[in-house]
Amino acid sequence: MTDHPTDGWVAQQLREATPFGKTPRFLIRDRDSQSGQNFTRVAAGSKIEILKTPDRAPKAKAICERFLGSVRRECLDHMLVWGESHLYRVIKE
Repeated sequence: MTDHPTDGWVAQQLREATPFGKTPRFLIRDRDSQSGQNFTRVAAGSKIEILKTPDRAPKAKAICERFLGSVRRECLDHMLVWGESHLYRVIKE
């Protein structure tokens, strides 16, 4: 995690999130500057189709945010986050 993500940092996160060719088919993202040319290049190299949310469509982003919130709540039930300098540890219930 970082307080100030950049295009290069976000592209590296995408590389690390998709090891060994295990990639999603689609990636939904908004139109911010954090996902620039480097990010797009990594996604294209991984054959991930990027779907951008429409301009000035708050409901489109709200649906995506609601889904991500559900994923975060469900994942945090199974994992402890210690901080930037530590690895994440998955806990079996």
